[in-house]
Amino acid sequence: MKKVIGLAVFGEKNSYAQYLATSIRAYLTLFPNFEVWIHHDEHFDSFGYAKTLKILSRKEIVRLVPMATRPTQGKCENMLWRLFPAWTFDVSYIFSRDLDALPTWKERSAVEEFISSDFETHTIIDNPAHAGIMGGLCGFKAHKLRNMFSTFEKFISYAKFSDERWAQHGADQDYLNGKLAPYLHILEHTIKGRSTIPISEHRPINGFIDDRVSLFIADKSMEFVPYLGVAGYDRAPAIDFYNRWCPKNSDITSAEKQSGEHDC
Repeated sequence: MKKVIGLAVFGEKNSYAQYLATSIRAYLTLFPNFEVWIHHDEHFDSFGYAKTLKILSRKEIVRLVPMATRPTQGKCENMLWRLFPAWTFDVSYIFSRDLDALPTWKERSAVEEFISSDFETHTIIDNPAHAGIMGGLCGFKAHKLRNMFSTFEKFISYAKFSDERWAQHGADQDYLNGKLAPYLHILEHTIKGRSTIPISEHRPINGFIDDRVSLFIADKSMEFVPYLGVAGYDRAPAIDFYNRWCPKNSDITSAEKQSGEHDC
């Protein structure tokens, strides 16, 4: 049964695509037994990293998932594409993530604690401005979503949001927290990050070890961002590190050279 990291790229101009080269390397390094699925619309070929992703998809290093859209579809409906793998029946866990947020070992440890728990839903809060189910830091046991909604389309329609409502910032989280949360058994990790305002640590993270990820890599991964889910980071030191340590880096670098898209 698969554990999937769900990402989404959409729109004619997507500034977040610049983070893909780093993010893919980081996920393949820190989450070696997870699959990375990238959901996209009809504008995919206009993204700066599209040719590389197609090569990586053919090598089964990532999976590309084309999604149907309407001309007036709101962007926050597209954000929920990241949960689409839950309706693939060999997927057991789905984790929704932002393109511009770099994963860390602290995040992986929290995810593994969720997987080993009896909870159905997971959220990570590492900043005082965050609360509830975070759209880019949440996870689900896939069968829970499948049992609630027989199809992804029914999951979306249950919100009863217009295209205008879906276009409003945060509409995806409003849906998750306002309409779904009352029916979910949620494990919330609130972690002390290095943010300017310290936040409480509601649940400890058990020491998790994966022999495929050295302690050096695990520790170093947490130096690139001040807290989990931060929007944006300095890509230069991160890409330099993961170029050195990602187990699939030679395949990714080869694809980038073939496509001419070197760290877009």
